Amino acid sequence: MTPEIIRTISKLRNDFYTSFATAMPEPVKISGNSYNSLASIASWVDSNQWLNYITIYAYLAPDALVSERPFVLRCSINKGAGTVALPRHGQVCRGVNQQWSFELTILPEELLDFLPWIVDLVQAQTQGLHSLSQRPPHPLNPDFFVSVKSAHFWTLAAERLVKSPNSTGIPVSSGQLPSPVESFRKHYRSEVTELSSRRLFN
Repeated sequence: MTPEIIRTISKLRNDFYTSFATAMPEPVKISGNSYNSLASIASWVDSNQWLNYITIYAYLAPDALVSERPFVLRCSINKGAGTVALPRHGQVCRGVNQQWSFELTILPEELLDFLPWIVDLVQAQTQGLHSLSQRPPHPLNPDFFVSVKSAHFWTLAAERLVKSPNSTGIPVSSGQLPSPVESFRKHYRSEVTELSSRRLFN
């Protein structure tokens, strides 16, 4: 990544984590070096005593060799941060939450817009709710993957940018998108759509 992109990601990550910590009802700990995408996370212990974490990192970014590569971020919850240190200071914790995970591939300018929706999603998961109080601020790809324990979405703008014929980034074909395999899509697409609509969009 170029130095400018590294600075941009660092600022976006810091702004997101700070606002996320303010919006969450539980105390949120921000840790790690903001310049290291794998080390910088925001973590919290939910009301069910599970340790959760969220991380923001570059899915695609320009560098010195490919300056025209798209700049796309990924927001992950309970996934992809490697080893997470358990909280201290007397907090009761059952361990790292492996009950659910979430990934959102997104454009940098969309990230902060999604913050209230992501907070709503986290609280709905913690409370076992089957719907959210608000809709996504930007359209999401209807060709998604949802299971009992995980969900992975792209915004339409991020997908269009990566799949653009002028893009020099990693091409995203239907087989590479985080969507169900063909047999799953054929036999269970209606059930998955109903589940995702009930849990994430209502």
